[in-house]
Amino acid sequence: MSRMLALSLIGALSIAALLVFGPEPGEEEASHRESETFARLLEEANREGTLPDPWLIAHLLLAIPDGGDDGGRELREVWRANLFDTWLLDRSVSPSFPLHLPDGRGEQHPDLVLKVLAEITIESPESPTPPELALLARSALARFEPPTEFRGWNDVAWLLQGLSSLAGRSEFSISKESILGAESGEPTGGERWTLERLAVETLSVVEAFDRVVEDALAAEGEFVRPSAEQGPAVAGIYATTCGGQHLLQAVVTALGTGVLPPVESARVGARVDVLIARLEAEEAFRVREEQRALAAGISKTVVARHVVDSKLKLHGHALETLSLADAALPSRRTEIRAALRREIERVEHLLDLRLTTIDPAGTIVPRWRTEDPSRWELWFGDGAHALHGLRRARGTLSRTD
Repeated sequence: MSRMLALSLIGALSIAALLVFGPEPGEEEASHRESETFARLLEEANREGTLPDPWLIAHLLLAIPDGGDDGGRELREVWRANLFDTWLLDRSVSPSFPLHLPDGRGEQHPDLVLKVLAEITIESPESPTPPELALLARSALARFEPPTEFRGWNDVAWLLQGLSSLAGRSEFSISKESILGAESGEPTGGERWTLERLAVETLSVVEAFDRVVEDALAAEGEFVRPSAEQGPAVAGIYATTCGGQHLLQAVVTALGTGVLPPVESARVGARVDVLIARLEAEEAFRVREEQRALAAGISKTVVARHVVDSKLKLHGHALETLSLADAALPSRRTEIRAALRREIERVEHLLDLRLTTIDPAGTIVPRWRTEDPSRWELWFGDGAHALHGLRRARGTLSRTD
């Protein structure tokens, strides 16, 4: 069987798994229809002969529900196998995935696949652990180089969250004492970096980047957020990927798995408090932004696309972040769960707008893949995080611990 034929069958399986069965318990119609749209886009890409890349497959794995009855678990396994069979490099010595591809995305961020696989493995204890995951984790530990500038700290989020997710599990032998950068057997940069040190240093970086948000929240008058394009010196956390939520998810995960010591709980809790306040302030900011754009005569559809895209990135990732925080910060559970309920309602509304306002006929978004790849990437990636966040948030709110 050719690779493209196999991928076309995978696309058909995606459709079957997501369309034959109705919404999961507690799932709203909007998020279920969003899942259907994901499957159709994949099938269309396969018909066009577009080979899914590591970034796309990793986000698809986040979007697919892990349900034994609806085929989600089997579908995840098919895509995971395709990911390793097609894209894994240097299998025997230092396995990794291509970071950037000439005609596709690659991982985009080092260890993105490690982070996603670790995350969904921990979330789905009944599913088998991918045998390649331990190899990826050991390779990531050995390849580590201490960040020295903004891009390095931005990219460390996926490594830290991936390794922290696996900490304490016997099959991975990863703990806060794990040595990073030990590929040559010598200390990296002249001194040892442990996983705990990386987590503590990353928390300090998040605190520094967050000062822009704290200043904006404390300022008199309307909350105003800078543009990410202004760079880290001005934009702070907004200059990092997805507004810094990947970095925050990494340190929250590290606290929850014991990589960060309990003494750091107050510092992590303060970052979560800032995020919760930021969610409300940015929601009001986007409403004002929308009103000003409409008053200036900009097309209602164009404005809606921009606002929905911006809001879904913020609130969809926030569902993931707050679900992790609920487990890591039990003393703040009342505030966190109240925020989760608000975010679930917002994200469901945004998914509904994506389907009913932006592309009601289902003809615009598929064209973006070739005509506007950056917009298509935002649509797919942020949608995947939103669907994943909704599942995590509902699971969190259903627990009574």
